[in-house]
Amino acid sequence: MIPGSNTLTQREFEERGPDAFLGRRIACYCTAGYRSGLFADKLRRRHGLDAYNLRGSILAWTQAGYPLANPRDGAPTNRVHVFSKDWALQGNGYEPVMFQRPMVPILTDAVGGLWQSGLRLLTGKRGSHTGTKAIREPSADKVVLNNE
Repeated sequence: MIPGSNTLTQREFEERGPDAFLGRRIACYCTAGYRSGLFADKLRRRHGLDAYNLRGSILAWTQAGYPLANPRDGAPTNRVHVFSKDWALQGNGYEPVMFQRPMVPILTDAVGGLWQSGLRLLTGKRGSHTGTKAIREPSADKVVLNNE
């Protein structure tokens, strides 16, 4: 992850709620920038937050030679998560790390989304954006907050 005490996972960000970040600049990133771009757009449109997508995301960050931190303990690392061997486009000196079975998280997300859609059909309730997500939404891997 990008080092710094203001770096949060998307889950940590959502647990605090968007109101906790009003007046703060937010930079979202994922592996290449697509998912984080969708998430930043959602934060701007739905919540009025000052959110941006880190152009090129973590891959561009490593290609520029910027440092990374281990998400577990914040220690410097050269390991960067990429989706698959085809996405191993990290900068020189960085080691790509990927899921052993990349389809597992995709399938579990899809099943969860289908389950929630079926539950909404049975109960007649429309999706709510509080609590759990009613449908699969774009996911940024990390959110960086900046007070400047």
